[in-house]
Amino acid sequence: MLVLNADQSNKFFVFIKGLAEPLALFFPGLFHTGSADFDIILDYGLAAIFWLIVSGFVARVVGPREGGGPHREESSDV
Repeated sequence: MLVLNADQSNKFFVFIKGLAEPLALFFPGLFHTGSADFDIILDYGLAAIFWLIVSGFVARVVGPREGGGPHREESSDV
């Protein structure tokens, strides 16, 4: 929203910014390319990719395993 010059006093902007900053962890300010807009895209984009990888890993560890779920007995109606 900063890249699109959103009104920073808007309540929705403040809400989204409040959600994004803790999730961005250490990524904001990690790179300095000389373009503020590109820095924002790069920093928060890397944070988003990081969380996609982490959530995918957690889903694999916690999720159902092949052959580990409940099995249905197939009944043959003859």
